[in-house]
Amino acid sequence: MDFTVPNSTLSFHIPDSWWSFCQCGAFQRKIDFYVYPRELDPYTDVVPIGLVEPPLRDAGIPAFQMHRLVPILLGMQSPDGMVPPVEVVQQDSGSYLYRVRNGYHRYYAAIALGFPKVPVTTQIVRSCVR
Repeated sequence: MDFTVPNSTLSFHIPDSWWSFCQCGAFQRKIDFYVYPRELDPYTDVVPIGLVEPPLRDAGIPAFQMHRLVPILLGMQSPDGMVPPVEVVQQDSGSYLYRVRNGYHRYYAAIALGFPKVPVTTQIVRSCVR
């Protein structure tokens, strides 16, 4: 299956066998974001996915690993909140408000499943001046 990142010309591919195994074709989104563990509510914001810079892999690195993507696709379809939010860093400049720190597979799985928003936990990075 081929997908395009919202507000971008970037596209990505998820092997059809993985997509079928996870029964993603039958998934019907009921809310705008995937359900995450509710105990993380105090630390989590839900933002439009278009505010998050698409993470990229270095040349020669496979885009996805089956043992990581398949459980995420399955978990995002669950109403039980099994998949944690994407960890992001807030950016002061550029086209995007956030940059993915941890959650490459979660970011792309959310897009593939049609979620227009994504839960995020934000880490504020400040530079040290000595």
